[in-house]
Amino acid sequence: MQIELDFKDLSKKDFLSKIAERDTLALVEFKADWSGGSHMLDPIIRKLAFTYNNYLSFFRIDADTHEDVVTAFGVDCYPTLLFFSRGEVVDKISGIRSMDEIIGKIEKLIKNDHETTN
Repeated sequence: MQIELDFKDLSKKDFLSKIAERDTLALVEFKADWSGGSHMLDPIIRKLAFTYNNYLSFFRIDADTHEDVVTAFGVDCYPTLLFFSRGEVVDKISGIRSMDEIIGKIEKLIKNDHETTN
């Protein structure tokens, strides 16, 4: 089964409203086509989306197309993963990381989010 990630082109306003309206956690990958690290992370993100699609919403922002969103969140290297909860950035990973490291962060955030809502 293939999970389609939500890779829509969003304006800054659309991006902020789409993230802010979510009750679930969201992972937003900031990537650039010219970034080798972004290409290396792609299969990891796809696997994570398949595994965690019931717990997180997945988005991707093309840094070259949406510089306003990149600037708004102070992203300065690619790939960068921002984790949002109820519209607020709750964690960040910059650069290439292992799947295990990203899973550890996701598991921690899911646990914290679950404890906060109960």
